[in-house]
Amino acid sequence: MRALHPAPPEVASARNVLERAFAIDVPMTAEALWESVADTSRFNRALGLGEMTFEERDGLLHGTSRTLGQLQAWVEVPWSWVRRRHLTSLRRFSRGPSRATYAAYHLEPLDDGRATRLSVYFALVPRGPIRGLLLSLGLRWLEKRYRDVIGGFARATVATALLAPPPASPPPGALAKLEASVAELRARNLEARSIEALVDHVLGGDELDLDRIAPLERARKNGIDEHRFVETCLHATRIGLLDMRWDVVCPRCRGVRASVTQLGDVPAESRCDVCDVEFDTSDAHAIEVTFRPHPSIRPIEHRFYCSAEPATKPHIEVQLVLGPGVTATVPTRLRPGRHRLRLRGREAMRFLDVVPTAPASGDVALEVRADDDRDDALVATEDATIRFRGDASKETTFVIETPTWSDSALRPGQLLGMQGFRDLFSEQTLATGMRLEVGTQTVMFTDVVGSTAFYTTHGDPTAFAIVKAHFDTLYTLVARHRGVVVKTIGDATMTVFADPRDAVEVAEAIQRSFGDDPSPTAIRLRIAMHTGPCIVVQFHQGLDYFGGTVNLAAKLQSLASAGEIVVSEATFASPGVAARLASDGGRVEDVTYRSAAFVAPVPAKRWTPHPPAAETTR
Repeated sequence: MRALHPAPPEVASARNVLERAFAIDVPMTAEALWESVADTSRFNRALGLGEMTFEERDGLLHGTSRTLGQLQAWVEVPWSWVRRRHLTSLRRFSRGPSRATYAAYHLEPLDDGRATRLSVYFALVPRGPIRGLLLSLGLRWLEKRYRDVIGGFARATVATALLAPPPASPPPGALAKLEASVAELRARNLEARSIEALVDHVLGGDELDLDRIAPLERARKNGIDEHRFVETCLHATRIGLLDMRWDVVCPRCRGVRASVTQLGDVPAESRCDVCDVEFDTSDAHAIEVTFRPHPSIRPIEHRFYCSAEPATKPHIEVQLVLGPGVTATVPTRLRPGRHRLRLRGREAMRFLDVVPTAPASGDVALEVRADDDRDDALVATEDATIRFRGDASKETTFVIETPTWSDSALRPGQLLGMQGFRDLFSEQTLATGMRLEVGTQTVMFTDVVGSTAFYTTHGDPTAFAIVKAHFDTLYTLVARHRGVVVKTIGDATMTVFADPRDAVEVAEAIQRSFGDDPSPTAIRLRIAMHTGPCIVVQFHQGLDYFGGTVNLAAKLQSLASAGEIVVSEATFASPGVAARLASDGGRVEDVTYRSAAFVAPVPAKRWTPHPPAAETTR
């Protein structure tokens, strides 16, 4: 371990360095073991180490803790790691028994990958001989705890070995309030499995997980419908079981930079001092919506047992911190696909395409230099050895990361597109002048065909009552298909869906609902939809959608007649849409929208779910 991961000069050159190295063979793959030991906050808690507090100041992470009643204070140097292979960390202490501590983990696959050897190395610089003796005893105890906890991985599941301590007794009246909340959720006809999963998590979940409940991730872990679980969380927030938060997330490290309870309090801009970057919060991925138990049900303290950098940055495959003029050659274990290479504090990025390793090719050497400002893509194999050359005059942090964002985070675009959110949280509005990019949405317009003649024929009171009833039907169908009615315009509606398939299915359901009505007062609708990026702004006391996607969806209505649905090419090309139209058995034909407002003709599909009987029998 000393040769593989030598301590930095400030530790290695000290006169009285204390060292301890040991290895443990674990019957787990390197990937599974990594997920367990790299979550060092949870792992340290299992070891029996005390709580830590962290504070960002001047771009540095400052930590404090107490050991045997003695205060320790340090600066947490950014960690270095190669995911699934190794990690190292350095702390520089201003108070406590150590001047500096260095830790390294190294994972080596054994038995054709079915087992892994975890090698652990500690190097400490004590403040004097007496404290050195205490630290030496502490290192012995720590090795024993490592063997006990990691040995538990072989005897039980990792989740059991890292089990959180039992939750504290609930506050007075908490159980009675919880029972009343559950009864209210059931009375609102919410899914029973979602209610049960939420209550179980709130009562018995790990505090480290309850501080930021990601509802999509929680639903997947429980094997329940994501949309219904989010709806349950929304209702639980409204009745006081949960608190909802809008978390501003750094685009680099993806850590939470600010957390507010009102959408209108989200700042237009934010900064991450640790990453040395300023960013616009209007980006589609800049905000995550999370929940936590209401303090009256279960108070949750924001506890840390380590900064746990690799676990909090799962998108970063490699992070390497090099001192001035230092060069390091690092074997990697990258996943095939597109990655991104960047340096801390720099805007410039460079793509790195990782390809599978050919059986006979071996490692492919690749050199990355801090002074290289080229922007062409690099290519490496998944087990490439990369040589990193740092800046000659200052510390350099290299990062290799996956550019995609997690799909388990609940984004504003998903939440604002839910009718339940609109109904329950109408007071949640954007600040004046603020806009949110909500990513790709499917915008659908419905319109009553021949409405002027309909009002003339049936009279205003009767026609208005029928049109109002048609709105009620539309609201019900749209909500059932996971969409939201953004607004009504006369006798037309504008609706939004996160999934294009939901838009297609509700469009068919609408046409069948109104097309099957044989009464003389029946109305007929035309529908058009388009899929693309949207922005949300505050408009006339409501959240409204704007952009080219909305504009084109509205224009495509001119291609539809009563009973027809126009689907843009972007919507038609979305996963599952073409197959859905084909399975209906209706008529699908190519159409084109032409306008001087568009550079080129816009192709689309016109779908008639209910063709005339004569055409059906051809």
